Amino acid sequence: MSTSFNSEELDLFAKVLDRACAQMLIHDEVTRSLIATRIFHLAEGGERNPDRLLRYAKSMNGSFA
Repeated sequence: MSTSFNSEELDLFAKVLDRACAQMLIHDEVTRSLIATRIFHLAEGGERNPDRLLRYAKSMNGSFA
């Protein structure tokens, strides 16, 4: 299934990604990419609540090593 997102949604996802990485002290691009994938995975199911997206993005904290 392919999902397309509008510019407002992409902006929301970018902000959530930045918040998640800042809170988890993530700076490397590989881990940022993994977190972004988690955000998009939930968003593909229709989630747009930034708090829920953030919790989901951070739910594997420690599993990125």
